[in-house]
Amino acid sequence: GVKYEIKNIEGKLDYYFTNEKGQIILSNIKPGEVIIKEIETVGKYKINEEDVKVKINFNETKEIHS
Repeated sequence: GVKYEIKNIEGKLDYYFTNEKGQIILSNIKPGEVIIKEIETVGKYKINEEDVKVKINFNETKEIHS
């Protein structure tokens, strides 16, 4: 799958890969801002080089497309 870097406001960094449906499903994320960046892609796709900033609120579901 596609590899993403997800960093929280404190600078904690984790890497995640998309599943067979092209999704990354995360739970129990601390509220606050996260920055999502595509690191590696598959096939002939081009990497989205823009950082995506997302504000996470308590008890909220977000869907992000890149």
